[in-house]
Amino acid sequence: IAPAFASTSKSSKPTVSDQVDFLIAAGLVINVGTGKAGSRGGKRPALVEMNARYGCVLSVEVGLERIRFGTWDLFGRMIRKTERELGPAKDARALLRVVRRGLTELMGHDEISEARLRVVSVAMPGIVDVREGVVLETNKVFGWTGLRLGPELKKTFGRHVHVDNDVNMAALAEMKSESLKAPRNFVLI
Repeated sequence: IAPAFASTSKSSKPTVSDQVDFLIAAGLVINVGTGKAGSRGGKRPALVEMNARYGCVLSVEVGLERIRFGTWDLFGRMIRKTERELGPAKDARALLRVVRRGLTELMGHDEISEARLRVVSVAMPGIVDVREGVVLETNKVFGWTGLRLGPELKKTFGRHVHVDNDVNMAALAEMKSESLKAPRNFVLI
């Protein structure tokens, strides 16, 4: 890895090797073998890749009747999923209770530790202030206004919480889907 990265980054080979060793020691990347020596011979390069298990993302999708929860590794592979009924009380407090309970349940599994949690992502119906993590309005769905979902969940889990409109999140998922090879420009209907 050092020769190729060194020439691209204009860093010395020892500097790149030291940085890679640091990333391996920190657990951010893992050694996956050795490559072929260059045309002039010399030391065979170490092959590394990002450690998908270094962290995890918790996701929440709020629907009309139920809330879906998932845990994902850093490569976007699902680790665990579950869902809960929203129940008859569909006020903001009830939603927060169900979301906290569902996320806490996911956190209780061995492969998902609090130390590995990097971000909580929430897909909500309605108009969302993405920067603040606030659901501004869901009048036609639940009647919530000014729901400070991101800040409330950040208090509970101590991590960044990304809240966005469910359709925006669906478009991002579609765009990143490996199975569909989505074009660079598309419209989600």
